[in-house]
Formats: sequence, structure tokens, C-alpha cells
Amino acid sequence: MTDITSAYEELADVYHATVDPDGAGLDDPTFDEMVGDVRGQRVAAIACGQGRDARRLADLGASVVGVDASPSLLAHARTLEQESPRGIEYRHGSAHDLHGLADDSFDGVVCHMALMDIPELEPTIRSIARVLVPGGWFVASIVHPCYKAPAHGELVDHTDGTTRRIVGRYFEEGPHDSVTRWEILPRWP
Repeated sequence: MTDITSAYEELADVYHATVDPDGAGLDDPTFDEMVGDVRGQRVAAIACGQGRDARRLADLGASVVGVDASPSLLAHARTLEQESPRGIEYRHGSAHDLHGLADDSFDGVVCHMALMDIPELEPTIRSIARVLVPGGWFVASIVHPCYKAPAHGELVDHTDGTTRRIVGRYFEEGPHDSVTRWEILPRWP
């Protein structure tokens, strides 16, 4: 088990309680715009966690297979699927090899807010390319390194009732070592 998988395993309950605890799924117009019209398409949600993005894809009309390395997060995803069935299949597996997913079997692949936490991207990108049909699409979203997590005090509340995020390192290029989501979760409410 990789360090990142171990970390998500250890924090699965806290993560689930913090990110989409009611199981409503992702509500993000930008995500919807990025994936486009997925009605009738077969889509894989890689590093799906407790299925937040997988549920959104299913709500948009896709046939979805969610894959994650954390059995505990998948257990949350499966429980939510039982409570509100959308026809999502959840599989335990590594993004590095997507074992069990056939070659040329998906119209699209999504990796929402997780690619930055997956070590060794080359095998992940190769496995994604392997499972995509010729001409298939891949959408990934990541945290920009100029943004720090709210747990680090980067959100500022103003007297006018607005909240703004402090931004740093926006124009710096190159590798960036950052505190990842799984390292800050214990500090979240």
C-alpha cells in the first residue's frame, strides 16, 4: 500500500464527513462544462474516493465505473450507491495500472482533484490512455499550487461579509512541494 493510500485509508471517515457528507455529489458548473455532454457514454472516475464525481457523472447521464485505491473510501461510495442508486460500479484498484478495466473500454476518463496526489504520473497516464477508446477524452482537475488549503488560514473573512482566498506563488514555475489534502484533513472541522 502506498503512503498516499495509507493516508486516505486512515482518514477515510474524516474525509467523507468533510467532503460531501450527505452524498449529494459534486455540484460544480465548471466540472459539468469540462466533461460536456456525457449522456450515454461509459466513463471511468479514477481516484474517485467516496464517489462524489462518479455520482455527478451518473446524474449527467453517463454509465460510470469508479476506481479508487482506498477500500474505506470505496465502502462509503458503495453505501451511498445503495442509499441512492445511480448504477455506478465501484472497483478497488490503482490508477497506475487500472487492473481489471479492459483496453479501449471507456469513452471518457475523469480524475477530479486527485491527480496531484498520485505519485508517478507516467504509469497513471498510460493506464488511462489504455482504457480509452480511440478518440476518447480525459478530464483532470487539480489544485493550483498558488492556493493553500483553508486549514492553513488562507481564507480571509471581511467585514462586508465576503470571504477571499490569499494567493501566493502564482507566477513561480517548476516543482512545488505542498501540504496535500490528506495531511491537513485532521485539522478540518
